[in-house]
Amino acid sequence: MGVSTVYRGLTRLRDLGFVAEILVPGASSAVYERAAPPHAHFRCTRCGSVLDVRYQLSDDVLQQVSEATGTRISDVSLTFHGTCHACSAP
Repeated sequence: MGVSTVYRGLTRLRDLGFVAEILVPGASSAVYERAAPPHAHFRCTRCGSVLDVRYQLSDDVLQQVSEATGTRISDVSLTFHGTCHACSAP
């Protein structure tokens, strides 16, 4: 199976809402994961691993940002960067 076939399949699954395409700043490519409740991500700056983080911005924060910028927020992508547990171990 060719790489383009895999990406077409992932794109179709994303469009149908079965998987989420995660664009993590600093990562060399997109990460795909099963569609899940809103959460953030953590990217290790040493090994490049991407981990899920249970975190969601409150509606109040989103409303404040919208009002301050005169925009309507439709989606949030939050990524933390640092060193993962394995890379931090002595």
